[in-house]
Amino acid sequence: MLEPTSRILRGLKSKDARALLCFPDLDVDAQSTSHRIANYTPLGSYSWVDCPTPTIIIPGCPRVWKEPSLPLQIPSDSGYSFCDQNAWRCCQSPLEPLFRSVEITQKALGNRSFSLAEQNIDIVTDRNNLRKLVKMIRSVRSGTALAANKNRHFRIDAQLAPNGRTLLLTRYNMSTDRVMIDPKQPPAYGISFEGATTSIHDTLQPVEGTKGPTYMPTAYHRVAQYDIGDLRFLVRYEVDAMWDGPLQSVNADVLANNPQTPQGLEEMEVENQGHSMLRHIIGGTLVSQDRIMELKSTKQTLKWSDIQPQLYFSQTPILKAGFHRDGTFTKIETHLPDKNDFLIAAHQKLHDELPYLIATLKQMREVCQKYERAGKPLAFCWSGTGPMQAFEIKSTSRYTLPQEILNSL
Repeated sequence: MLEPTSRILRGLKSKDARALLCFPDLDVDAQSTSHRIANYTPLGSYSWVDCPTPTIIIPGCPRVWKEPSLPLQIPSDSGYSFCDQNAWRCCQSPLEPLFRSVEITQKALGNRSFSLAEQNIDIVTDRNNLRKLVKMIRSVRSGTALAANKNRHFRIDAQLAPNGRTLLLTRYNMSTDRVMIDPKQPPAYGISFEGATTSIHDTLQPVEGTKGPTYMPTAYHRVAQYDIGDLRFLVRYEVDAMWDGPLQSVNADVLANNPQTPQGLEEMEVENQGHSMLRHIIGGTLVSQDRIMELKSTKQTLKWSDIQPQLYFSQTPILKAGFHRDGTFTKIETHLPDKNDFLIAAHQKLHDELPYLIATLKQMREVCQKYERAGKPLAFCWSGTGPMQAFEIKSTSRYTLPQEILNSL
C-alpha cells in the first residue's frame, strides 16, 4: 500500500482508496492468439515547436537518421531534459494534441468524413502507460513485487468519456517541469547521441531571414489505432528518428492550388480552434511506418525485456543501438524485432502478459463506470506491490479537454 506521504498521492482523496483485483487470480486465456496487435493504422502525427504558446506542426516529421563515422566522440548530456513534453507544453490538457493531430492529419489526407465516433475506441493512452502496466503485471505474476518500492510505483489518471465506453488515460509524472541535468550525477549520453546522429528534416528546417518568430521543431509524436483482443486502442508515442529519403508533404495539393503559399513554417498561417490555447501549423508528412526508428545508447548490454514493449506498443520496426565507453561510440547495431533472437524471446514473454493487460484495462474502465465518474477523473496508483488502488482526484485542472473532443468519441 502507498504511504500517505507518497508524492504520487498529491492532489488525491487518499482516504477513499479502492483496491482492484490481484492479477494472477484473473480468469484469462494466456494462450489466446487474439491477444496481439491487429489492424494497426497510423492516424496522425505532430511535432512540438519550441515557443511560449503551445504550438504543434501537423503532421510534422521525425528527425532524420544520419549514419555517423566511427569512432564517434560526443559530450555527455547537459542542459534541460523533458520527461513529457505534452504535459510541459500543454499542461492543462496533455491529450489535446493527440486529438488535434488526428483531426487535421485526416483532413490533410482527404479523409474529411473521418469520425472517431465510428472507430469505437475503447482506450486512449500514451504508450508509456501501457509499458507501466505491463511492468506491474510482470512483477506481480513473477512474485518479485513483495514490498512497496518507490522505484516501481506509478500513477495513471483516468477519465471516462461521455459515451460511457472510451477510457482516456493521462500519463502522470512527479513533475511536469523541464529538468536541468545534474552534472554531479553519472553522465548519460542518450540526448547527445540523438543530436549527433540525427538532423531536422528539410521540410521543417527554420528559414533564416524571415520576419516574425522562428519555429524550431522538437519532439515528434505519432498516433495509431489498433486492436488487442476485444479492445480498440488509440495510442500516442514519441519517435526518435526515421530512415532518410524523399518525402511528399500531405498538404501538397493545398500548395499546388495556392501558388502564393509562402515557403517555410515561419510564414505559414498559425491556426487556432475555439477557445483552446493550442495552436497548429500544417506542414510535414505522415511518414510511412516502415521508416520509424527507436534509438538507444548504452555502455553495457541492452535490456531487451524493457525495449520489446516499447517497440511493440508502437510497432516500431527498427532499433538503432549505440555502444560507448565514456562517450566514445565504437559500435552501432541495427535490430529488427522479427529478426533478433532476444527481441523474439521478449515478445513471447510479452504475448503471455497481454491478456492480463486487457483484463486490467477493463477493470479500470469498470471502476470508472461503476462509480459514475464520466467526465470526472480517477487516479490509479500502484505502490510497487499488490493490486492497484483507485483514488478520487481533488483538482481537475489537468482534464480540460474541449467538450467537442469528448463528444466526438
